[in-house]
Amino acid sequence: MQSKRQRIVAWTCLVIASLLNVHSPAEAQSRRTSGLIALYEFTEASGNVIKDRSGFGKALDL
Repeated sequence: MQSKRQRIVAWTCLVIASLLNVHSPAEAQSRRTSGLIALYEFTEASGNVIKDRSGFGKALDL
């Protein structure tokens, strides 16, 4: 059974992927930089917080 946090992270990833509307590997290589409200790179090596790197308003860390 998934925790509430895992469901939120999975849902957030799906929303971001649908907003990016990426259709091909070539498009996936280019990063959208305008209009972001949240950006999660999932590069944290430890800890239990995923940092919002968008720079838009207050950070929406998960």
